[in-house]
Amino acid sequence: MKHRIRTFVIAFVLMFLVFLVWYCQDKQLLPRFIRYITEDGYAERICESDPFGCTYGNKPQELFALLARGYEQFSDDLSSTISIYQVFLPIISVIGGAMFYREWNVIDKFKMHRHQSRVKTEFALMSANATAVALGVFVAYLLTMWLCYTTAWFKKPYPGADPYSDFLLDLIPIEFYEQHIVLYWILLGVFHFFAATWIYCLFSSAIALYCKSMKTTVLLPLSIFYGLIFANTWLCRSFGYFMIYLNPIGILASMVFPDRSSLLFMAFPLATCLISMAMVKIHCDYEEI
Repeated sequence: MKHRIRTFVIAFVLMFLVFLVWYCQDKQLLPRFIRYITEDGYAERICESDPFGCTYGNKPQELFALLARGYEQFSDDLSSTISIYQVFLPIISVIGGAMFYREWNVIDKFKMHRHQSRVKTEFALMSANATAVALGVFVAYLLTMWLCYTTAWFKKPYPGADPYSDFLLDLIPIEFYEQHIVLYWILLGVFHFFAATWIYCLFSSAIALYCKSMKTTVLLPLSIFYGLIFANTWLCRSFGYFMIYLNPIGILASMVFPDRSSLLFMAFPLATCLISMAMVKIHCDYEEI
C-alpha cells in the first residue's frame, strides 16, 4: 500500500509541476511579475483592464489580476497548458514501469507461490501500479484545469466558435461542449490522462517483467515509444495524416486534428493493452516451465 501511495505522489507532483511551469511559461508570468515589482504604473494598468473588478492598492487582487492576464478563454488556456503532455506521456509511463520493476524484483515476485493463478496475480500487481500512476496524473490534470478555470476571463466557449478540441465531439453533441464545458474537459481527461497513462504504464510494466536491469527497463520502452512516434511522423508525411491513428500519442494529438474519428484514436491504446496482457501470459507460461 505504501508503494502505491508513493507512486501516486511521485506521478502527481511531477506532472503538476510540469503543467504549472508550462502554464507560467505560456502566460509569461515571470516577466510580467518582474514588471509588476519594478515598473511604476504597471499594477494600476492591470487593475484598469481587469474584468473581475481589481482594486488598485489591494495586493491580493492585483496579484490575481496579474495571474489572470493572458489567455481570455478557459478552453484556450487549458488546451495550451496540457499540450506538453504529448511529450511526457511516454516518460511518465516508463517511470511507472521502472517503479513496478523495482517493487517486483524486491518483493512481489517472491510472493507468487502463495497464489493459484500466476497470470491474474501478475496482472493485478501491474494494474495496481498503473492505476496509482494514472490517478496521480489525472489529479494533477484536474488541479491544472481548476487553475485555468479560476483565472480565465471567460468560462464558457464563445458562441459559434470552433471548439479547442474535437475529441469525442463526433460521438456526443456539440451542445454538450458548449453547455457543459467543465464536464467535457473532465471526460476528455479520463481518456487522455487516466486511461492512456494506465495503458502505457501497463505496457512498460509488462516489458519490465522481461528485463534484467533497471537501465533496460527504462531505455527499452522509451526507445519503442519515441521510435514509433518518429516513424509515424514519416508515415504521415508519406501516406497522409490518416496514419496518425498509429501514433502512440495520437489520442492526445487528436485535439489538433479536426474531423478525425475518436474511436480510431482509441484503437492503438486498446491494442497496446491487449499486447501487454499477452506479454504477461507468455511470461507466466515461461516461468512455469
